Amino acid sequence: MKNPPCRHLAAFCLSALLAAHAVAGPAPIPQMLHKDSRHALLVDGKPFTVLGVQAHNSSNYPAALGQVWAAVKDANANTLEIPVAWEQLEPVEGKFDFTFVDTLVAQARRTRCAWRCCGLAPGKTPDLNTRRNG
Repeated sequence: MKNPPCRHLAAFCLSALLAAHAVAGPAPIPQMLHKDSRHALLVDGKPFTVLGVQAHNSSNYPAALGQVWAAVKDANANTLEIPVAWEQLEPVEGKFDFTFVDTLVAQARRTRCAWRCCGLAPGKTPDLNTRRNG
């Protein structure tokens, strides 16, 4: 599978964020506020402190999410960072499947938890079946 350019990845992340926001309703878009050499992240118009946890790479499939959200709750976290592999989004070149991302968005809303996708970049894990020239 060919690796898409970084701009495609950035466009996907931005569109996923905007789609999630659009479905959530009229809440203001999160923003960074800079004033008097201080910085604040505003979510729903109020300061937001990220209390985050990371999921294991092996937890990035729907059947494992129950345990992931339970761990988020046990840690009193409000943000989950979870890997989403490019192969989950494009299992066959040119055919996209956002089922896992849709599941993450729905479950994050139910648990009132923010989430951040990591590890999406193609080529992060080398394809051992590809020979390099030179």
